[in-house]
Amino acid sequence: KYLWKNMESIKVLVIDEVSMLDANMFDSVDRVLQAFKQNKQVCGGVQVVLVGDFFQLPPVSNAQQKKFLWTSNAWQSLQPQVCYLDENFRSDDTDLTNLLRGIRDDNLEDEILEPLRSRWQKSVDGVVATQLFTHNVDVDAINSKELAKLQTPPRIFEAATKGRKKLVDYLFDTSALLQQRLHLKKGAKVICIKNNFEKGYVNGSTGTVIDFAAGPGHYPIVELSNGEVVTIEPEIWKSTDADGQTLAQITQVPLRLAWAITIHKSQGMTLDAAIVDLSKAFEPGQGYVALSRLRNLKGLSLLGMNEVGLKVHPEVLEFDKTLQEQSEILEDEIGQQPEQAIQQAITDRIQRDGGSLKEVTDTKKDENTTQQKTRALIEEGMTIAECAEKRGLKETTIYAHLSDLRSSGESLMISHLHPGLELLERVRLAHEEIVEEGNTEDFGQDGGVKLKPLYLRLGEEVSYDDIKLALLFIE
Repeated sequence: KYLWKNMESIKVLVIDEVSMLDANMFDSVDRVLQAFKQNKQVCGGVQVVLVGDFFQLPPVSNAQQKKFLWTSNAWQSLQPQVCYLDENFRSDDTDLTNLLRGIRDDNLEDEILEPLRSRWQKSVDGVVATQLFTHNVDVDAINSKELAKLQTPPRIFEAATKGRKKLVDYLFDTSALLQQRLHLKKGAKVICIKNNFEKGYVNGSTGTVIDFAAGPGHYPIVELSNGEVVTIEPEIWKSTDADGQTLAQITQVPLRLAWAITIHKSQGMTLDAAIVDLSKAFEPGQGYVALSRLRNLKGLSLLGMNEVGLKVHPEVLEFDKTLQEQSEILEDEIGQQPEQAIQQAITDRIQRDGGSLKEVTDTKKDENTTQQKTRALIEEGMTIAECAEKRGLKETTIYAHLSDLRSSGESLMISHLHPGLELLERVRLAHEEIVEEGNTEDFGQDGGVKLKPLYLRLGEEVSYDDIKLALLFIE
């Protein structure tokens, strides 16, 4: 049911890292969309935006012959407009940019290769360098060996999961660097595997574990390669249905040992420094992926190279010429149109797909506004249920609004919601006991006590709603 509901409103489908998609999978996407939309047009008439770099590793396939995306029936029917992106945002290193362009053009002259040769087995100083290998066996051996060398006590972080096992396993598979059991020690080299812009790290940030925090969780304290020191707390990976309900969820510290990782798993990352071994390269694109992770060649130490190392797939080389030609044609066509006509076409498209032309405002400001609307209704004397109905929201959302307001120091006039002294005292005592025990699994990502431990501590006699209500009155 939730799939039907979700598909009913879909107007645009964006597929990122599209080079990983093979022809069979894309044809399946086409058939699924046609079925849900009950529309025989390609992809059910949904606008499709494909983003990716075909020079990266080809799609994983059991077949000997790679079936690239553009060989699919869906691609032929779609006849996509091509916009070839040519600006590099990861690096401003001219030597690296020229090298990557040379690989894509199959034109690796001595002048282009010389900066790469200059990094042959050179040391990388001042930053934590991640070793990139082509095979898992090399990666696992190096990480285990290096961790064992550290004469510091280990800490193990177990992933907390919920939802159907099949869906949880799928989350682990799609988040390739995520581990069920993460072994760390003080002194371990690590790499972040999730973005957290507020804390100052991103997917690919490297650093060293310098300590473990006191208190619940004993989470690792990491000194990043840029000198920042951050405590890395658990993050959440989850899949949800159309109503936002969680189907499967994994909570784990977003780190991985970073003495070494496979080139395949590095795809999509940005690395400050890397020690790369391409001596066992077996797949076209492996060298291109490894080198394109870097910000500059000064962060590279090249351990080995073979004849496959800098090769890209011949079919990709040939098809790339077609993409560039199509992009140039489109650029010429657009360039001949008046600016006003282009803007009008954009406006028409947005409106036709049900979008809004209203200027996007600060997300946090919008969030604060919606919380204040909830607060106003509650302080008028409404119950949680009445406020939820009035606002067209779920009761859990109303509880969350009030909890966030209270956490930010706001004074709330909610005495009419008081659950009663007896119930309040029971919840307060249970809360204090859990905090004092300090069991990691009892605390959420924000450091607060989870509802389930409270529910169990109270003998399953107090409803979740009553617990949430009581927590609003506990200092």
